[in-house]
Amino acid sequence: MLIRHTMPEDFLVRLARGDGGAALTFLINTQRSKNALLIRALRDTAVRLSHPRAASIDAAYGMLRRSPPAGAEVLAHPSVAHWAMHTLARMLLPDGGAASPGRLGLVALAAAIRGGTGADLVLPAGELHPRGLPLPSLGFLRLDAVDGDQRIRVDAPAGVLRVNGRVYPLAGAGIDSPDWLPADRLELGAGRWRWTLAVDDPHTLGPDAEPLIGPDRLPGWHKRIEAGWEHLVRYHPAGAVDVRAAIRTLFPLPPVESGHVSGTYRHASGCLAVSLPTDPQTTAATLLHELGHLKLSAVMDLFELVDMSADEVRYVPWRDDPRPLSGMLQGAYAHLVVAGFWRREGRRLGGEALIEYARWRMAAAEVCADLLESGRLTAVGRRFVTAMTGRLAGWAADRLPGGALAEATRLNADHRARWAGR
Repeated sequence: MLIRHTMPEDFLVRLARGDGGAALTFLINTQRSKNALLIRALRDTAVRLSHPRAASIDAAYGMLRRSPPAGAEVLAHPSVAHWAMHTLARMLLPDGGAASPGRLGLVALAAAIRGGTGADLVLPAGELHPRGLPLPSLGFLRLDAVDGDQRIRVDAPAGVLRVNGRVYPLAGAGIDSPDWLPADRLELGAGRWRWTLAVDDPHTLGPDAEPLIGPDRLPGWHKRIEAGWEHLVRYHPAGAVDVRAAIRTLFPLPPVESGHVSGTYRHASGCLAVSLPTDPQTTAATLLHELGHLKLSAVMDLFELVDMSADEVRYVPWRDDPRPLSGMLQGAYAHLVVAGFWRREGRRLGGEALIEYARWRMAAAEVCADLLESGRLTAVGRRFVTAMTGRLAGWAADRLPGGALAEATRLNADHRARWAGR
């Protein structure tokens, strides 16, 4: 059943000002609907194009439609959303684009195991992992060989999974077998501040046969991420609530020479990509920064904010390369969120935190003004950026030490001078 989403009038302004809460919950629900529509479009396209696996794809879709809420969580998993978007795009290419829509059976299988329901399907050879079955959000089942179609049955009353006749006992949302590799998870915090992050690669439908973070490195990752989470919970609890609601998976990136890098994916909402974090404060700031990108991407799925036909690029104070207008808006919004983080840190610590606050407040305001002047915002986009500007203008009334303002101004001026002379 389709759900019609109508955004309350004040939600757009609240989101533009960097807030979350109920407005963020609304966005999360719209992303769930987007994922369900992608899966339906994938099935409909397979049927319309008479795909060789159309019958099995349709059967898998039917099983997903019957999944209870616990199974339906698989559809909201970031890697499933990313796979569905890119698979559908490839299917619409003239040559099919090497799409693998038959892997929808893996999604249905994971949903059946999570939801405790029965399943009977065929997973097609040629679209499967050569060493086993990756089950999105759950783990990887190693098989001796994957050299043909795999006949799969989930016998929920008996609590077993049958793969080409071989029986595997089910154990909750997993499989009781030495061949089962459950997805790594970071269990952070405790009590009401408990947060679980699954370790997953958004570029693949499910976990691989080899873990993304080996057992020797997992404790180090846990320690670093948890330190940032504890900082967020202690000093930015409202932001922590929003981070926990929106970010569900972690994709580890290779280390960099200094500091760390992070990112999000437009069509894998809920995934945080990050290299091994450094200190707790920077990690906490990164979590909020990437939350900002996730929120704005979800808003941009609902509304066209920028004239996407415009191919011009402009300067931004946080990168050495010019950015298109949509990138300018993404950066300005993320840095509004970052400025809010440093504003709260500055009240507690002063010093460098106040410089960071002043610098990114001024930088975000500069780019917002540039966007409004460009004439390339839609009516909704102008309303959104105007609300961003209002939040930043309100912060400009904060009384800051003259030294902090001067240093922030100098840093921004130095960046622009380097950019102009590049």
